Amino acid sequence: MRAAKLLAVAVALTALLGGCSHASEGAKKLTAPSKKPAPPSYGSQLSYQDNKYQNSRVRRGADNTYVCSYHEIYQIDAQGAVKVLVSMPDTQLYGLRLYREDLLLFTSRDMTPRGDALFALGFWSCDLHTGALQQQPFFPQYYEIIGDVLYTAEGGQDMLRANGADTYSLPDLKPLKNGVVCPLSAVYTGLGALDLDSGIYAAAENHEVLGYEPQVTVRQDIVLSQLGGGESQHICTYTGTMYDGWLATHRGVYYQQADALWVADYQSKDPVQLCAKLPEGMRLFTYDENWLYLIDSDSYQTMARVHSQTGRIETLPFTVKDDPFASPLDTCGGYLYFTGPDDLLYRCPQSDPSAIQVEPFDG
Repeated sequence: MRAAKLLAVAVALTALLGGCSHASEGAKKLTAPSKKPAPPSYGSQLSYQDNKYQNSRVRRGADNTYVCSYHEIYQIDAQGAVKVLVSMPDTQLYGLRLYREDLLLFTSRDMTPRGDALFALGFWSCDLHTGALQQQPFFPQYYEIIGDVLYTAEGGQDMLRANGADTYSLPDLKPLKNGVVCPLSAVYTGLGALDLDSGIYAAAENHEVLGYEPQVTVRQDIVLSQLGGGESQHICTYTGTMYDGWLATHRGVYYQQADALWVADYQSKDPVQLCAKLPEGMRLFTYDENWLYLIDSDSYQTMARVHSQTGRIETLPFTVKDDPFASPLDTCGGYLYFTGPDDLLYRCPQSDPSAIQVEPFDG
């Protein structure tokens, strides 16, 4: 009986296998479905940078911090000791950048005692070891350092583009004949660029004008991109006036919409409202590890800050100078540095903006 059952099972298996074999003849082989490449996630590569590209008066090197006042460049070591590296009493200094063992900076000298707005402009390199200055034979209206290349621009503040002789190799500052486009949006307005050393930048794209009254209203997409091309990572879309600001930070993109402040985390699809009511007339300006700084868009002199995680708002207890050449407030090394209406440079701890010191910060 058992032998008969085993025989029946064997016959059934033979028929089944034979049928399968027969059915598969001439049939197409199945292939695994193709997988779409995962979208880029540049935000996960970002970390807080003390040397933000909005800064124009403060640079942090490996051992020292360099701070540019109107007439001096100060070197501050890790213990807080301050020394004057450069002094040019009759010349305004600004636009500070750091490349290895050299600082690059702009100078402006008023040539008309009656104030007819005639200036002698200069572009200089400064040796960090000796303080020796060397004037360069060209003057870029704006410039940025990425890797070993100096990118310059002669146009406005919307896009920094460089080609031909507008691109220079570092450290020799020789013109590059085959320069590349450097697609950095709003670098000098304190609104856009991110960690350029790792090749990541933020930009507002696909502007759509929705109305002109009472102010120009636009719809924008904020994206992260990689220098050299590649797919962009879409972060958020927002609608606001041309005076509403946005900041791409290591935590996410913060943007103003109506009177509210929103944050779009790099890993999330849905922006979250951080605070419902910003101080009237204020727009986003710069940031540090924990705070977003706002400046009055009319006077360009009063400032406030919003905690980047709690939304708490504080008015800063000082007034800054409306400076057409450089950022009136920069952050670095745990301090806020700002130019006062008296043209002197001040600083205060980020943790206590009321503890204000005046240059040279040694008192």
